[in-house]
Amino acid sequence: MQPNQNGLPDGYDFLSDKPKAKRSLLPTGNSKKQRLFVVAGGALLLIILIFVVGGVISNANRPKTELILTVVQEQHELARIADIGTTKGKSSETKNFAASVRSIVRSDQAVLIPLLGKAGIKANEKLLRGKQTTKTDTALTNAEQSGRLDETVTELLQTQLKTYQQDLKKAYDGNSGVKTRAALDKAYANSLLILSPPEEDNTRDQPAKTEAAPTTP
Repeated sequence: MQPNQNGLPDGYDFLSDKPKAKRSLLPTGNSKKQRLFVVAGGALLLIILIFVVGGVISNANRPKTELILTVVQEQHELARIADIGTTKGKSSETKNFAASVRSIVRSDQAVLIPLLGKAGIKANEKLLRGKQTTKTDTALTNAEQSGRLDETVTELLQTQLKTYQQDLKKAYDGNSGVKTRAALDKAYANSLLILSPPEEDNTRDQPAKTEAAPTTP
């Protein structure tokens, strides 16, 4: 067998062949273009990671935010019904009750709406009307036509205030923020104040105190 130009027998050239360098998917070298490519790829990966983590955090906080939104929507509906009571009510009792409800829930709502803004929810008028229903509007219209508006407004406010209290408790239990819990706690205390019956003045029924007659020596 005759050796070839590599000094090896024919057919054994593979013993002297150098292995071919494998091509890498990543750029190599120190050129400016390649370094920029690596930096850009790393930045893109970081951005994607930030969005993923942000989405996870947002989804975790969504139930808490929705509880606050429910409370704010109920406050808006309570104030709307109370407005009707103050403007169209006949008795001073209904007007005063409705005025108290409107004043208190609007005050508490003004504290909670900014908290929704921080959570990325814009509380526009359409969103705030989330608890307004055709059933309530029909009941108010029929009551006004039948002369029972005062009773209907009072009943609606009392019923919705009780639901509002329950949702305040849920929102309080579902949130851990100090400011949020303080605002919800105050709103709950105010709702109890609205529904609590006025204290009766019992002094009117008590007999007048008489001074004991001085004793004579």
